[in-house]
Amino acid sequence: MKVDLPHDEDPMKFHIPHADKIVHFGIFCILSTLICLEKKLLLTPDKIKILIISTLYGVMIEIIQDFIPWRGFDYFDMVADFAGALLGVFIYKLFTGIFSILR
Repeated sequence: MKVDLPHDEDPMKFHIPHADKIVHFGIFCILSTLICLEKKLLLTPDKIKILIISTLYGVMIEIIQDFIPWRGFDYFDMVADFAGALLGVFIYKLFTGIFSILR
């Protein structure tokens, strides 16, 4: 009798727990960092507003996904979005601080 194990289907496929949360975190980290950089060029780097906008964007995406049959609403995705956006703002702050010292 053969037992079907997940690795029997595709030997190259592996499972990373909560991979979608990692992706949400990374994407929103990049998003908020890029928004900060763009705002710096406009001379108005208001990091709190950028964090709020990024977070609201993540919430809006989750609400929209609730209406798509093969997708779903997930509170933890919103938490990952917020955490990624927060890290992106901190990364921006860290690098602008480092580069301003080097000038």
